[in-house]
Amino acid sequence: MAAHEKEEASSTSVDDADAFSSSYTSNFPELLRRLGISLVVSTYQAGKLILVRAQGDELNTHFRPFFSPMGVAYQPDTGRLAGRREA
Repeated sequence: MAAHEKEEASSTSVDDADAFSSSYTSNFPELLRRLGISLVVSTYQAGKLILVRAQGDELNTHFRPFFSPMGVAYQPDTGRLAGRREA
């Protein structure tokens, strides 16, 4: 692994007993910042919604529990999360 791709770890607490953490390459926060974006990731099997954004030179992640999150949709001023039995 190249020096500029050194993995760094960031973790955050969650409301339930499951512990989660994230790893990322050192250039990922800069890429998000340069594109002017944040990410929302749904994890169906783990039952989490992950919010990802650049915060300075670090990656900031928030893990939120949801029952079987299956997809995310976004339009300016609104967002939707689809679950196993609801949207």
